[in-house]
Amino acid sequence: MNDFRGGYAAHRELNYSKPVPEFKTAETVAYYYDEWIRKLINPDIFEEPPLKKSVSLMQKRIRPLVMLYLSETKLMKEGTEQLL
Repeated sequence: MNDFRGGYAAHRELNYSKPVPEFKTAETVAYYYDEWIRKLINPDIFEEPPLKKSVSLMQKRIRPLVMLYLSETKLMKEGTEQLL
């Protein structure tokens, strides 16, 4: 996780080739913490929705854009290969 963060996510090391870590455990901990802190501060509230809901909404909005970019990148790569 540290190598990925330092070599790719934070600093964009060129030709980063190490495996991308599995984030499921970190995601589960973040969701748990969000739920726990909301219960702890009750009756006070956060104005933003729960993290799990925010992530779900963000994924629904972003997924079509990512798929478009991936398809455009594939088309661009195929077009470049034909030129070579």
